[in-house]
Amino acid sequence: MYKQQGSSLIISLVLLAIFSLIGIAAMSTSTVEEKMASNSQESLDVFQLTQSELDGQVTYLKSDIKKIYEAVNSTNQKANLNHSLDQAKTTKRGITSNQSELNYEGLSSFSGFGKTNTFSNDINSPKATYLFELNAQLEKTSGSNSNQTYGLSYTGPKQKKFSNK
Repeated sequence: MYKQQGSSLIISLVLLAIFSLIGIAAMSTSTVEEKMASNSQESLDVFQLTQSELDGQVTYLKSDIKKIYEAVNSTNQKANLNHSLDQAKTTKRGITSNQSELNYEGLSSFSGFGKTNTFSNDINSPKATYLFELNAQLEKTSGSNSNQTYGLSYTGPKQKKFSNK
């Protein structure tokens, strides 16, 4: 008869310990990956909300051009935009801070191509092309935030009072 030393028990316990360590490592890796996916989703959500805010501001400015001329004629050449995302939506989505601002950058020097767009921003022209930056900044309760800027131009009647940067 063979003398047994109990080696199969020791080998089984070593393999069980190795497989347990592999399982624990896989669980901690999946937890980190879940946090990464959650953060990515949160960042994308606040980015999309900021894009919606900018699109809403552009629509608002198209319907009420007073803010455009307010930015042109103000001393600091800025206009705060009070129109913003629906408050019910922002509260539901966890928005804690929402700021939008229209900054006047000056007159465009573009005079057009060809004969279809020949007006220019000279002193005798009845129209002017105004350049603006539209900034929006949103912050969520989770701490994620987004700050985005659109460049806008508006062609309209020349204002009597304006300053060119």
